[in-house]
Amino acid sequence: MAGTKIGSLVDGRFRVIDKLGEGGMSVVWLARDERLEKLWAIKEVKLNSNDGLYRANIAATRQEANIMKRLDHPALPRIVDVVDDGESLLVVMDYVPGKDLLKLLKEKGPGFAFEEKQVVDWGIQLCDALGYLHAQNPPIIYRDMKPGNVVLQDDGTVKIIDFGIAREYKEGQTLDTTPLGTRGYAPPEAFVAGKKTQTDPRSDIYTLGVTLFHLVTGHSPMEYVTQPNLPPIRSINPALSPAFESTIIKATDWNPDARQQSCDELRYELENPSDPEEHRWMVRTVSMFRGLLIAGIVCIVLGIGSLIAGNMVRASSYDGLIARAGTASTEEHNGQPSDAEQLYTEAIDIVNSDLTAYDGLVNQVYKADSAFSTSEGSRWNSLFAQNRGSIEGQPGFDKLCYDAGIDYFLYYDYGDDLVRGSQAITWFKDAIAAYDNMPAGNRKMNEQQRKSAEVYAIIGDFQQRISRETAEGNESASYEEYFNSLDAAVSTAPANEIIVQLRLYKVVFSALRSNTYLSGFQRAGINKSRVLGLLNNVKKQTDSIRGAALSSEVTQKLYDEIVNDYENAVTNVDGVYDSAGLHGVEMMGGGSTS
Repeated sequence: MAGTKIGSLVDGRFRVIDKLGEGGMSVVWLARDERLEKLWAIKEVKLNSNDGLYRANIAATRQEANIMKRLDHPALPRIVDVVDDGESLLVVMDYVPGKDLLKLLKEKGPGFAFEEKQVVDWGIQLCDALGYLHAQNPPIIYRDMKPGNVVLQDDGTVKIIDFGIAREYKEGQTLDTTPLGTRGYAPPEAFVAGKKTQTDPRSDIYTLGVTLFHLVTGHSPMEYVTQPNLPPIRSINPALSPAFESTIIKATDWNPDARQQSCDELRYELENPSDPEEHRWMVRTVSMFRGLLIAGIVCIVLGIGSLIAGNMVRASSYDGLIARAGTASTEEHNGQPSDAEQLYTEAIDIVNSDLTAYDGLVNQVYKADSAFSTSEGSRWNSLFAQNRGSIEGQPGFDKLCYDAGIDYFLYYDYGDDLVRGSQAITWFKDAIAAYDNMPAGNRKMNEQQRKSAEVYAIIGDFQQRISRETAEGNESASYEEYFNSLDAAVSTAPANEIIVQLRLYKVVFSALRSNTYLSGFQRAGINKSRVLGLLNNVKKQTDSIRGAALSSEVTQKLYDEIVNDYENAVTNVDGVYDSAGLHGVEMMGGGSTS
């Protein structure tokens, strides 16, 4: 590029001895300083190009150099010189020997993850480096934390590379100049349509949390880009500690206000792990202590007040909060908890082993407006992860997981009808495991709900595995299983819950009118007659609840979406299967041909 090659002498001082890497618009060279006999890395970007991307890259490189020139931290590379030779911009910086963490993950093979202790140590080092950046005046927001930008050196320390999209925080500015970052790692506030804000230190906390998730689970966040929340790390590897799980859940919360508010806070949690259940116990202890004071110092002195006051606290505090939550508003306030959600959460802070408050959240609050929002989902995941140890095994835990799965499967306000199912997989699997492992007297699910959970889990799981199996050439079996599950789902819809019925029918209907899925069914050997039979069954079942569907705006909308689009769905089936046989007009009677 621009005449630079191995053997070239840059600026009369740096002898190029190797090429370290090359991208579409830049090359990184390894060079030896002939005065100091020291190795440096030189990033070269071509100048004389009219291409807009090149100009943007030049600007980013200059910004990177300007930011890094004033930095001095052991985990950050230094800029020692910037050379403009008229053809190229060359940035001379520290050579960082070693391999980046993404490369190390890939070399170990699929599913490999680093040990928790090692990842925590790296996390502490990275907190220190990011905290140093945030302490600059003005603060520097790195914005691109990911395993590929962290190099492991021979002495076990890590170094951050690539400051190409780092920016200075502008006090009073409401938006970033440009929303940049790596998909899967970038914080939601940088990309959510209509809600962009200026990235700040908490944005770097999010990207670091996602990076720690990737390193300790071996699962790239790209696997979950259709979901607003990463799964808890212990759902992937139960051997990981609850404390580390709680720290990562908090760091990757979609709401910046719910994350650790500084790298010092995150570092403290990593250096001083405490079981989240112990923390909850401390919170409850403080609450009970306050209650004891209110109940009366005399009782404490006499030694009999603890039990009396404890009962009073539960009766007046926990039960009172539950009662108030039952009549409180369930409407969110600009993404913040509704009054009812706040009251149920406060009740859980006092007594976290009783399922009443959790049931209230899942069955009253989160689907009150027929929409389970992403912010509600984020808070629920965090709350559940923190308290799971106290409620798992309790009578009704199976039903709680099932109901949470229904919220995600049918009400979640993210993605389309065919994507939402992937959010619910873990909940349905937990419900099945709880049902199978607990005494019959403790179960709250019935056998039909257990069967439904299996069906819904298969439908959701299909979304996650089909891309991989298509690439491997094993898609036919999955499409056949998926079709059979859709068929079973129609028959498992609860007859006494109209909105659940209609939402479930809409999930099935969306798959049957999609050319992508229809093509998959055809390749899997599902004949046209079976597809039209299921499509007609969906319409028939939808027609059967017409009167009830007209009772609310939400159910009316679902009913109309299926009925009004039925003809188009049949046309799509005809088009994909390329048959002149059964047509939409012939099928309008709703009879099944299967």
